[in-house]
Amino acid sequence: MAKDTLTVIDNRTGESYEVGIEGGAVRAVEFRRVKVGEGDWGLLV
Repeated sequence: MAKDTLTVIDNRTGESYEVGIEGGAVRAVEFRRVKVGEGDWGLLV
């Protein structure tokens, strides 16, 4: 069964993230979870 998510793999860290898809779109704020280290603000899109 398909899930309404987008899986993002950060090639810098190898970490995997699942981002929800609502109405055919993803929320940009969800990409703030994609970080390299503690002092990182997250990925800006």
